[in-house]
Amino acid sequence: MFSKILVPIDTAHESSWKKSLPLAIAEARQHGADVTALAVVPDVETAQPEHVMDRERQRLERIVQENASGEIRIEPLVERGDSVHKTIRRVAKDLGIDLIVMTSHHPELKDYVLGSNASQVVHHADCSVLVVR
Repeated sequence: MFSKILVPIDTAHESSWKKSLPLAIAEARQHGADVTALAVVPDVETAQPEHVMDRERQRLERIVQENASGEIRIEPLVERGDSVHKTIRRVAKDLGIDLIVMTSHHPELKDYVLGSNASQVVHHADCSVLVVR
């Protein structure tokens, strides 16, 4: 049913992948799917952009290495974007992703006004989205 799974990860917050990454791996195992772990660096990070991208890539690769099982290959991907949810949706479309597995935090007041990244992805993605709490 699923052949390409995307897991957005905020490398600074373990809660962003602690539940979603193992679930994505289990889904990949069940469906024989490929998994891509995505970290988004906001464009507002202007000081030493290459340094920021390299640091994020190293963090993501470490998370992937620590959580990957031998049978499921996880491709780490770091992208820059003006907004996290738009970048997640763009990457999903570009890669032909058919399932996004992501974590949602408990919403704060600002999320009801602006919309959380998970909410934006759920409402506007072209593929299935599984939100984990």
